[in-house]
Amino acid sequence: MKRLSVLVCFVLVLSSAICQITASDCGTAVNICQNANFAVDPNGFGTINELIVGSVSNPAVNPASCNSGCLLAGELNPTWMIVNVAGSGTLEFSFGIDNSSGCFDWIMWPYNSSSCNDILLDQLAPVRCNWNGLCEGFTGIGTPLPAGGDPSNFEPELNVLAGEQYLICLSNYSAQTTNVPLNFFGTALISCDAYLPVQINDTTICPGEAAVLTAVANGASSYLWSPGGQTTASIIVNPLLSTTYTCTVTGVNNLGNQATGSASATVTVLSVNDTLCGCFIQASNNGPVCLNSKNLSQYQLFDKK
Repeated sequence: MKRLSVLVCFVLVLSSAICQITASDCGTAVNICQNANFAVDPNGFGTINELIVGSVSNPAVNPASCNSGCLLAGELNPTWMIVNVAGSGTLEFSFGIDNSSGCFDWIMWPYNSSSCNDILLDQLAPVRCNWNGLCEGFTGIGTPLPAGGDPSNFEPELNVLAGEQYLICLSNYSAQTTNVPLNFFGTALISCDAYLPVQINDTTICPGEAAVLTAVANGASSYLWSPGGQTTASIIVNPLLSTTYTCTVTGVNNLGNQATGSASATVTVLSVNDTLCGCFIQASNNGPVCLNSKNLSQYQLFDKK
C-alpha cells in the first residue's frame, strides 16, 4: 500500500565513476546514461514543488494507457533526469527490479529550454507517466512488456527521433533508501550528453573525380573529419577506392547547451568500365556502306558521362 514520504539524496553511478548528485528540482536535472544505477533516499519535494496534482503538467488521467494518472500524490522525493536521444527508434526503459519492493512513480515530458518553466506554470502536458498499480519496485515503458513486467506498472513504447530530449521526474513514493537500476532496451540510442543531429549524404564518383561532402547540423561551431582531419563543414575528397568519411560536430543545441553529434557518409568509386563513367561506340554493318547512304546512321556514338 502506498504511503507518503519526506526527504532525497541522489547518487548516479556511470561505468566505474561515482558522482554525488542532487537532482531534486527540474532546474538541476541530470543527463542520464545507458543503464544507470541510482541510490535514492527520501528528500521531500526539493527546493520547489513544481507539480500540481490533477493539472495540465501532472494530470489525473493517463496520457497513453488506461492505467492510473501521473503523480497522484504530487512530487514526492523526486529525482529529475534528462534522456538524450542519439538515434531514432523506440524509447523503452525500466526502473527497478521485478519482484522487489517500493512504489516508483514517474512522469515524462518533452524537454526544451522552457520545459521547467512551463511545468511550473502548469502548461506542459506529459507524453508518458505511471502511478504504480502494484508496488513491486519495477516500472517503465515497453512494448511488449519486459519479463516480469505488470501491465499496471508499464506504459506503451514511445517513438523518438535523434536529437530529441525528454525530462523525467522519478518519485520515490515509498521513501526508500535503496539502489534503483535504470535500463534502456528499446531500439533508440541514448547519449550521456546532449546530442546534436548531423546529416551527410552519400555520393558516387568515377575514378579520378572528386566529391564534395557537407556536414549539416544546426548550431554547429566546430567540425572534425575522419579520415583526413579537416575542420570545415564541407570537404573535397577524391579517394581511389570507396571510402566512408565520418564528421564529429560540436555546437549549441536548441536548449542553448553544448552538444555533440556525428554522422558518416560513403563515397562510392565506380569501376572505370562502368557505363556511368565512360563512352563507347556501337556499330553495325549489314552490308556495303556508300557515301550518303542511310546505312551511315547505323554507326552511333554514345557518351555515358
